Order: sequence, then C-alpha cells, then structure tokens
Amino acid sequence: MALKKVHGNHEFSIQEIGSAINFTKSGATRIINRLEKKGYVIRKDSPVDGRICCVSITSKGTEAITRIMENYTTYLGGVLTEFEPQKVEQIKSTLEMIVNAVQKNKPFNSVANIHNGGECC
Repeated sequence: MALKKVHGNHEFSIQEIGSAINFTKSGATRIINRLEKKGYVIRKDSPVDGRICCVSITSKGTEAITRIMENYTTYLGGVLTEFEPQKVEQIKSTLEMIVNAVQKNKPFNSVANIHNGGECC
C-alpha cells in the first residue's frame, strides 16, 4: 500500500504516507526503510523544508507496482469470467460511479488535505 501511494505521488513525505495508509509516522518510517532497502523508493530532503524527508519511487519500484497491477488485473479477469457479460457491464458501471464519487468527495485525512499544509515539495 505504501509503495502504491508513493507511486501515485511523485514526492511524498513519510508523514503523508503514514496518514494515507493509516499508520503512525514511525510505522510508516519502518515500511519506507524496508522499501528503500529493496530499492523500490529513495528519500531526499524537501526543497521546501529541509527538515522534511520526501519519498520518491524508483524504476525498480515502478516495475514492482506494474507487476502487481498486472497480476491483480489477471486475477480479477478470471473472477469476472464467472459472470454473464451483462453483469460484468453492470459491475463496471457501478465501480465507475463509486470511483467518481470518491474522487469528488475526498475523506478529511486524504492526501489532498494533507498537501494543503504544504509539508512536502
């Protein structure tokens, strides 16, 4: 989840990552430490505030996220073969409506609200 959040945001502070995945800053730091050791992310100081560490995804991290998404897409495709094509279209339509609604109504602890504080980059 943390890698996916970093993938979706070019430079993310550890505190923002923690908030996005509902972890404390220290919990998020431990996760980022593991991802960094595997070469999936890198840390750098924020150009806005040197006290803040920003996390960016590496090409190896992008490759890992791509593989995960491909595997999950294949899995979901297999699950959906059990349904009639009309039902698959209904499911797709419903999911699109949910995604649109969520994008319009960000929860109060969302990344957009965290960025309003101007912590990173």
